[in-house]
Amino acid sequence: MIFRAPKINSPRRRSCREPHRQSVSLERLGGVIFGCLLIHLAGCGKSDPIALYPTTGVVTLDGAPVSRASVVFSPPNTASGSVATGLTDGSGRFALATAGREGAAKGPYTVTVFAQENARPTGGPMPSARGPSGDGLGIRSRPKLLVPEKYTIAEQSGLTFTIEPKRNNFEIKLVGENRK
Repeated sequence: MIFRAPKINSPRRRSCREPHRQSVSLERLGGVIFGCLLIHLAGCGKSDPIALYPTTGVVTLDGAPVSRASVVFSPPNTASGSVATGLTDGSGRFALATAGREGAAKGPYTVTVFAQENARPTGGPMPSARGPSGDGLGIRSRPKLLVPEKYTIAEQSGLTFTIEPKRNNFEIKLVGENRK
């Protein structure tokens, strides 16, 4: 004869794994909430981006417009501001942008101008016709600068401008090496 214990109406017995799953999900939830809180607090540091002011100008070399030139406004140190850049069009005109936003922050800047022969609209050199199949063995000659080299080096350019908290427009007049 087999003896069977009577069934008692008790709640379903949980396995050892179920309480562990619940605690893990609570830990995860706590981690997610903590992570969201950190992201929220990090976003509250600087709510207003640096004020930028519209800055345009024209670059000339011996009175003639310089096209496809990179114009770089660099602050005296990176703690005082961000670099602003622009690219001249066919008439030598440019508009500055800082970190993808139009304009430049107020303050003093040293300016450099870089332009070279065979520049693409992006300002980079065109690929050389010489290469693996040609006689140059893939060595490219240095493109000719269209502005005197001193204007490409911040410490030597002698170009300084100050961005004011208003609309700014500058004439950057470069002098050729033969016309000092």
